[in-house]
Amino acid sequence: MNIVLLRGSFSCGLGGGTLIKLLFIAPFIATFYSIWPVTITKTGMSAVWGGFLAMFGTTIVILGYGLTKGSFITVPTKTSIVVMLVAGAINGVGIILHSNIMTDPSVRKVIFQPSLAVGMVITSAVVAWLILREPINIKQVLWFLGAMVCIVMATIQK
Repeated sequence: MNIVLLRGSFSCGLGGGTLIKLLFIAPFIATFYSIWPVTITKTGMSAVWGGFLAMFGTTIVILGYGLTKGSFITVPTKTSIVVMLVAGAINGVGIILHSNIMTDPSVRKVIFQPSLAVGMVITSAVVAWLILREPINIKQVLWFLGAMVCIVMATIQK
């Protein structure tokens, strides 16, 4: 996977990159992703409006990026389009749930957001195992267990 960050690019992933490169780019991605849910809370708008506008803004950025890079020259297969539309619909459910939680004043966002991020670490690996058949080893299982401990510890209140 090539990641372009302002100027230049580098390869990252299990096959083509280093842990340092992954650790460098992950905080940027996390920062970019964490802005929209917190902004919904700040604006006071409804979960549906907040989720819709955030994803519409996302669509505009991706469309603009794709048009400038010539990414729309090749057309994906019908099957891959259907699969991604289904994945997008599933993501839409996640956006609605996330937006609802972020607009709930009783939820402590400082606890929920990190718990969500740690949960995504676990579920992303499990989904990659289920769909892509990527192997999970004992070290990763220990990381998952550690991540779950972090979620529990973050939610414990005195």
